[in-house]
Amino acid sequence: MQRALTQRRGVRIRVSTLALFTGCLWLGPLAGANAGEASSSAAIRIPITEVDTVPATQTFGQSFTIHSLALQAKPAAALPADSATRHNLALPDRTLSFTAKAGAVVFEDQQGAPVAEIGYFAYLLDGAEPRKRPITFAINGGPGAASAWLHIGALGPWRLPITPEAAHPTAANGLVPNAETWLDFTDLVFIDPVGTGYGRLHQKAAEAILDLSKDGKVELPKKLRKDRITQDAKTLREKFWSVQGDTSSIVVFIKRWLEANGRLDSPKVFLGESYGGFRAPRIAQSLQSTPDFALRGVILVSPALSAMGTDFPGLASVLTRVSQFPSLAAAIADGKAPVSPQQLAAFEREAGGDYLADLLAGPRDKAAIERLAARVSATTGLDVDTVRHLGPRSAPQVFLAAIDRKSGLTHSNYDATAKRYAAYDGPTLIDAGEDLGGLSAQLGRAIADLGKQQLAWKPEREYHVRGPGASWAWAGQESVSALRSALVRDPAFRVLVAHGYADLVTPYFRTKLTLEQMPTIGADNRVRLEVYGGGHMFYSRDQSRVQFRRDAVQFFEAISRR
Repeated sequence: MQRALTQRRGVRIRVSTLALFTGCLWLGPLAGANAGEASSSAAIRIPITEVDTVPATQTFGQSFTIHSLALQAKPAAALPADSATRHNLALPDRTLSFTAKAGAVVFEDQQGAPVAEIGYFAYLLDGAEPRKRPITFAINGGPGAASAWLHIGALGPWRLPITPEAAHPTAANGLVPNAETWLDFTDLVFIDPVGTGYGRLHQKAAEAILDLSKDGKVELPKKLRKDRITQDAKTLREKFWSVQGDTSSIVVFIKRWLEANGRLDSPKVFLGESYGGFRAPRIAQSLQSTPDFALRGVILVSPALSAMGTDFPGLASVLTRVSQFPSLAAAIADGKAPVSPQQLAAFEREAGGDYLADLLAGPRDKAAIERLAARVSATTGLDVDTVRHLGPRSAPQVFLAAIDRKSGLTHSNYDATAKRYAAYDGPTLIDAGEDLGGLSAQLGRAIADLGKQQLAWKPEREYHVRGPGASWAWAGQESVSALRSALVRDPAFRVLVAHGYADLVTPYFRTKLTLEQMPTIGADNRVRLEVYGGGHMFYSRDQSRVQFRRDAVQFFEAISRR
C-alpha cells in the first residue's frame, strides 16, 4: 500500500502508509536533505590513503590472511545521496521523535574514483544536547556480516521478530516498533563494513590504484598487466579485508562521521557482536590515541575475544570442551524451564572441576573415561552405553544430535535450545549457512523495505547481510590484550559483556574464564559480564532483550557520571 507520489524539491518521494510500520509517523525528508532516487556523491568522502595513517594495533599471536580475487564482478550502481528523515515512533509507554540518517562513507583513489564504501544507518533523538547525549556505534561480526542483526534485531527503533517461524526465506514477517530500542538513552549508528550491506569493494579500483597505463604512455603486455592487477587486487583487499585493514577502515569511518555530524564532544561507545567483539578492544585502543575520539566504553555481545587457541596442541580441544559444557547443560535444562544463575554456577563448577580433571587425564585413563561417560549421561539423558559409543570426550554437538536423531530434528550451534529439520542424517548440528540463511533473507528484505518506505534511501543494489568474499583469517589472534590496554589507559573506561547461555559458537564460559584471568584494573566494577537465556542472538528472546536493555541503561548511566 502506497500513498500517491509527492514532489519535494523536484525529487520524487514515496510516502508509506502507517499500515506498513504500525506506530510510526514518517515526517518526510529534512530541509536540504536530497533523499531522492537519483545517484549522487556521498556526504563524506575519504582518500584511501587515510586508512594507512591509522596506527597498527599490536598483533598478538600469529596472523594469516586469505585472499580471494573476486571483487565486485561488474560496476555497481552509484549509491544515492545520504538521506535524513524525521519520525515520530509510538511505543506502548512513550513516543520517540528522532532523525534518521542513511548513507555511506566513500573511500577514493587519487583521481577521486570510489574504491570502497562503508554504509551506515543512524538514529538521533530530537532535542538532545549533543555534548551530553551518548552515541553508540554498533557492528556485527563474521567477519563479513552487516549490522542488520543488531540494527533490526535488537537496538534500533524498528525490530524484525526473530522467531523459529520466521527462520525461512518465504515467511510472512515484517518490522514492528521496537519497545526495547536503545534510542531513549543513546543515539545509534549501525555500521556496515566494506563489502557488506550496500557497501562494495569495487573491481575497477584494482587497476586504478596502481595507475596502470592511465596516461597512455605505458603499455604493458597483457599477461604482465593481468598479473599486476591481480596483485593489486590483493593489496586493495588487505586495506579493508584483513584484521588490521578492517580495524583501520572502521576507525577512519568513526572519526570522519563524528566530525561531519558535530559529535566530537559526545560520550562515545562502541558495541560489537561476535567478531565485532574481537574488533571492539582494538578499535577502542586505536581511538584512545586521540582524546577527541576516545570511547567511554565498549559493549561486547556474544564476543569472540580470541580465535580458538592453538598455543597448546592437544589441550585446545580440552579447554574448548570445558568452555562449552555449561552451555550444553543449560540447553538441556532449558527444555524444562529457564535456567537460573544458580544452575549456571553449578554447571560451571562441574566443568571447571571433575569434568576438567577427567579430560586432562587423557583418553588412555579408562577410569576417567568411565567417569566422563557417567557425567555426560547424567547431563544429557542419554544412556551410558550410547555415550561410550559416541565417545565421552566428544564435542557437545555429537550428544545433542544423538538426542533428537529419531525425530529428524537437529540443534543449532548458535542456540542449542533451537531445533529444526536436519538436511542430512548423522551426528551433526545445523550448518551455519543453513542456520542463518533463512533469517538473513528476511533481514535483507526488511532493511531494503525500511530504506525505501521509511528512510527515503533507495540504493539500486542488493543489501548483503553476509558480504560475499568479505572475510579473512584471524587464527591465532586475540583482543584480550587490547582490552587490558584500554582499561589501563583510561581508569574510567567500562566494559559490558553480554552472552546467551546456550551459545556453542562463542560459549559464555569461555569468555568468563578469559576475563577471570585478568587482574583488577582500577575499580572492580569496570568489567561486567551478564548471561541471558538464549544463544548467540539471545536478544531474539523477548525477556532476554528486556534484560539486556535494562543492563545497558545502567552501563550508560555509569559512563555519563564522569
